[in-house]
Amino acid sequence: MLNQVAQDIAVTVSDIIGHGVLVTDGRGIIIGCDDASRIGVCHTPSLEVMKSRKPLVTTEAEASKMSGVKPGFTLPILLAEEVVGSIAIAGDPDEVKKFGLLVQKQAEIMLRQQALMQQNMLRERALSDLAESIASFNPAYGNETLILLQGEELGYDLKLCRIAMIVELESYVGEQVGSTMRRVLDCLKETFHHPKNVFCPLNSFSACAFLVNDRKLDDDKFERYVFELCRSCINLLSKEDIAVSIGIGQPAKDIGELAESYRRAREALTLGKKIRQKGERCFSASDIIMECALASIPLKKQKDFVEQVLGKLTTHPDSDQLIETFCAWCYHSFRTNEAAKSLSLHRNTLLYRLKKLESVTGLSPWNFKDCMKLATAIFLKSLESLGSDL
Repeated sequence: MLNQVAQDIAVTVSDIIGHGVLVTDGRGIIIGCDDASRIGVCHTPSLEVMKSRKPLVTTEAEASKMSGVKPGFTLPILLAEEVVGSIAIAGDPDEVKKFGLLVQKQAEIMLRQQALMQQNMLRERALSDLAESIASFNPAYGNETLILLQGEELGYDLKLCRIAMIVELESYVGEQVGSTMRRVLDCLKETFHHPKNVFCPLNSFSACAFLVNDRKLDDDKFERYVFELCRSCINLLSKEDIAVSIGIGQPAKDIGELAESYRRAREALTLGKKIRQKGERCFSASDIIMECALASIPLKKQKDFVEQVLGKLTTHPDSDQLIETFCAWCYHSFRTNEAAKSLSLHRNTLLYRLKKLESVTGLSPWNFKDCMKLATAIFLKSLESLGSDL
C-alpha cells in the first residue's frame, strides 16, 4: 500500500518543508523521492530506524561513509502500530530535525487516508457483488444460504429485507458524478435510516437498496410508505439540482422473492421512464404491473396487434389528435367534462372526436372490450416509438 502513495508523500512533504524528502518500503528501498533518480536505491539509515522504531540523525561525516545517503533525519512510518517503511529529510540535521514530527505525521495521515479509501472501495465492490448475487438469484438453481452468508460478512441480515428499489442519476450540476452519487446515497440513507437497510452501488450512475420493514406494515402499506419516502428524497435532491429516478419492486418474504422484487424494480424504472407523465420520477412495480406485462409480449405480437387495431388510424390525418383525446378521456376516468377541460375543449368537441375515432377504427370507446383494445394498442404503439426493450 505504501508503494502506491510513496511518491505523493515525498513530493507533498517536500513542498511543505522546502527540503528533499524520500520514502522507503519495509526493506529500506527508496520508493518515493523528490529526486526521482534515487528511487530503487537502498537507504541504509532506514534499516536501523525501522528496526529500532526510533528516529535517527545522519551527520555529513556518517553519510559520506554510506553509498547513496545524504545527511539528514530519518523516521519510521507506522500504520496500525506496524512499521511499514520510513521517511527521511535531507539537509543539515540540526535544521531539519525540527520538521521530524510534522513529516512523520503527514506521511502517516496520507497513508491512513489511502488505506481508508481502499477499504471503502473494497466494501463498495463487495456490496455491488452482493446486489448482483441477489439480482441473479433463482430459487430453482441457487443456494439461498450462500447469499445470506455473503450478506452476513458485510454485517447485514438479508432475511430482514422486504423490498428492493433502484435509483438512477439523470442529471446534476457542478459536481463530479462520484461525489453526486455519494450525495444521492447519503440522502437515501438519511431518508431510510434503519441500520439494517442495505445500500449497494451498481455503477457510476446507479445504486440499489434492500429495505427492512421496520414499521411492521402490511405489504400494501409498506410499499406506499417506501413510495412516499422515495418521492420525498427525489424532491430534496431536486433542490440541489440533482435529478434522479427510482424504481420500486414488490414486497418480498424471502431471498427468492427479494430477487424478484429487484427485477420488478428494474422493470418499473426502465418502463416508467418511457411512459411517465410530466414530472414523474418514482415508479412502483405494482402501479404499472399491467404495462410491464404488456411490454413483455414478444415484439412481433405487439406489432401485429397494433396493426390490427390501429391500422387505419395510423394513416389518418387526425391520428395524433384523436389518440390524444382518447388518452385524456381514459386518464380522467371517462369523465367528459374533466377530459375536455384538460384539453381546453368544449365537451361536445371531445365527444365529436371520440365518435370520429369510432368511425375510423370501427371500435367504440364506450364499449369496454373495444376500449381495452384501443388503450392497449395505443400503449404498445407508444412503446414501439420509444424503443420497447426492458
